[in-house]
Amino acid sequence: MKMQFFSIPVLDPASAGDALNVFLAAHQVVQVDRQFVADGANSLWSVCVSYIDGEGRPEPERRSKRVDYREVLPAHEFAVFDKLRALRKELSDAEGVAGSPI
Repeated sequence: MKMQFFSIPVLDPASAGDALNVFLAAHQVVQVDRQFVADGANSLWSVCVSYIDGEGRPEPERRSKRVDYREVLPAHEFAVFDKLRALRKELSDAEGVAGSPI
């Protein structure tokens, strides 16, 4: 595990904060510790980021393509599925709840 340290001045945090955010987005972070250092106009946040060296932040899982149940299910099962889907839509509309698309 590696560590990276950041100093973020209280009076002008923009650029140092941006650098911290870029680092966090690009690495697989294990832990973040912060400590406020009070020193008048020179006060700052000291941030220690512990991270795992390697490929960086894992990619989010991609959704697979939508399934066309008309192709997957036999005709008689799809007919039941379609009726249940229509009933679920009717009930969610009646209750004002957004249904998940299938």
